[in-house]
Amino acid sequence: MLRLNKYNLESVCDKNGRLFSFLESLSLILKIAALLLLLLLFRYFYVAIAVWVLSIVVGFFKRNLIYKYVYSVDGEYLTVKKAYNEERVSIVEEIDLKGDFSLTVGESEKKYYEKSTGTVVTVCKQGGEPFSIAVDDYFYAVLDYAQRRESV
Repeated sequence: MLRLNKYNLESVCDKNGRLFSFLESLSLILKIAALLLLLLLFRYFYVAIAVWVLSIVVGFFKRNLIYKYVYSVDGEYLTVKKAYNEERVSIVEEIDLKGDFSLTVGESEKKYYEKSTGTVVTVCKQGGEPFSIAVDDYFYAVLDYAQRRESV
């Protein structure tokens, strides 16, 4: 492969953006209300604690609404990761570009993007399920080069 073969591309999925904003505001309002309840009703501090716990539960649900897919070619591997934040990243697909894989333009049922901003390609490793990613021209060229090199 080429020397300059490390390349990352991100595809943000924010279809739940409005719900995320609402839950973020609700969580902040609940925390402020819990502090006010603690100051006003000190004898009944357990009410303030219950409201604070409710704000934490709302925050827990909102953190899973917005994520991004990170496509990366590093060395001889294509990796698709799902990243909620810098700490929570999970690998959803990994393909060895030295092995047998196919690359076609078009989309499949399994998609790792929300909106197509560039070329949509379907990648399938031998014996695996095909998946689609939305890539730019350079990323497509790197994948196409890897496919042609292996087929020769």
